[in-house]
Amino acid sequence: MMENTLILKGDRQTPSINFNYLPGQFKLSGRSLPENSVECYGPVIDWLQNYLFSTIDPILLEIKLDYFNSGSLKQLYKLFLLIENFSKSGNEGSIIWKYAKTDVLMEQKGREFKQFLDLPFTLVEI
Repeated sequence: MMENTLILKGDRQTPSINFNYLPGQFKLSGRSLPENSVECYGPVIDWLQNYLFSTIDPILLEIKLDYFNSGSLKQLYKLFLLIENFSKSGNEGSIIWKYAKTDVLMEQKGREFKQFLDLPFTLVEI
């Protein structure tokens, strides 16, 4: 049986992750600059994949990153594709991309993700 939550404390190189099984709300925030993004995101992707396999409840992934590197971009896209596939199979899955009003780069990255994904993807200026 899978754990009900996945909570990883972030630092200057890795994001904070708070995935809570019960309300179906998942949050990823901070900076994402790990040397090995596959190693960093592997457990997160595995946990989410197992969760999506075991539920039909709506899910919401909230992203608020200050910065991420190219390796993280690939791993984020994998997370987003999991939710997109969940959504395409008749379930409710959505993403909220939060960015600071002055952070043009993070706004642009959010718009790029939104363009390539076929699921509810909301950009929120904070």
